[in-house]
Amino acid sequence: CLLCSYNKYYKKGTGCVMCPPCDRGSEFTNNCGYNEAGERTIDAQCRKCIPGDTFKDKKSSDSCDSCQLCMNGKIMKEECTITSNRVCECPQG
Repeated sequence: CLLCSYNKYYKKGTGCVMCPPCDRGSEFTNNCGYNEAGERTIDAQCRKCIPGDTFKDKKSSDSCDSCQLCMNGKIMKEECTITSNRVCECPQG
């Protein structure tokens, strides 16, 4: 049995195939709904990124990215949403 990476699924006779893209703010469930034998177990589903924790700013087969943390005295200018990363800046003064 062949294990594929998170954003791929096993297709009989072909091998690991890239999942179709999900819209901004969402990622595919594991292996696009296929099992290790290349059989569909559920419909391919996109799930939303986690608000304030993960985001994805473009349509792709990639998983959601972790939101950056404001560190080293920087303050948050804009909160992380499911489609954009947190924006941090140095305090005024």
